[in-house]
Amino acid sequence: MTLVKTSGRALMLALIPPAFLQGALLAMAVLATHDTPGAAWPAPDLVFGILVARVAIIAGALYLGHQLMRQFGTCSRFAYGLTGLVAGAAAYATSLRYGLDLGTAPPGTTFTAGILPAMAGALAGFLYGQFAGTEYAPEPADDSGAAEPHSAFRGRFEGPVRVRTSLGAIGLAAVLPAALVAVLAFTIFQIGLGGSDTPAAFLFAFPAQIFLSALFVSVVPSGIIMLITHHLARALSLYRGTEYAALGAGTGFLMALMMFPFSPFTALPFLAIPSVIFGALMGALYRRFAGLEPVPLPEPVLVSDVEALVPEDDATRRGHSIVLNG
Repeated sequence: MTLVKTSGRALMLALIPPAFLQGALLAMAVLATHDTPGAAWPAPDLVFGILVARVAIIAGALYLGHQLMRQFGTCSRFAYGLTGLVAGAAAYATSLRYGLDLGTAPPGTTFTAGILPAMAGALAGFLYGQFAGTEYAPEPADDSGAAEPHSAFRGRFEGPVRVRTSLGAIGLAAVLPAALVAVLAFTIFQIGLGGSDTPAAFLFAFPAQIFLSALFVSVVPSGIIMLITHHLARALSLYRGTEYAALGAGTGFLMALMMFPFSPFTALPFLAIPSVIFGALMGALYRRFAGLEPVPLPEPVLVSDVEALVPEDDATRRGHSIVLNG
């Protein structure tokens, strides 16, 4: 049977999305603690310790889920995404239970505030299943002592293929614009305010706020763009990364043309250029993580007369024989 490998490198790479999100949430929490006049900033060691504790809980839950998936004998990335979802939710619940935060959440937001950490954990589980790779494990022996035949098939497939429809890859691609906007905002704040007396918390909190705002605003349109790009590529029988990038850029430009009358920008290039760049990056990223699958076979044809099975290019499809009657 096929199992996902145990890889520390893959685990470190998979923890990037939840660590990025937890850092953004903590930066926002640090800024919120200073709303009270005269309040002191939280100690950096305390903030860093909370961040490490949250990420460590996600890592531990994800590792336990991985071992559980190996016991069940599954290597499905969907199953690993669900495992990561549970890991992210467990980390959020643990942080609430043991006070791994910098303040009490506003009333009525206990459940909704855990959606983003859970989704980041789902991306982490998906990425772990992608980066770790697979290995072949022998089937367990039956009661008679004879080993079961090896179920993993190793060989070459020469049939037609297409790009898979992957919710995890769509989610990963949809988060990319918000992450790039946050990195750009962080760079601008560092350059513009780095030499002033502005506290370091502001340099992290404002980009974090921009990231969360851009995430809520762009994740649904980005997912729609990625779905349109993917199904257009399927319709055109395209499956290469460069083709997905080019098609994503074209889809982003078309979306910019549609949204321009409703945007605050006065010139189309201010909206079209980022849309083309983000569309190309999302298309390439989706193709990288979605993978390929064989084109499914057509359904069986039900016939009552075998003589009706005439090839499409057969001459009898275009003409008929003449039978003299009488």
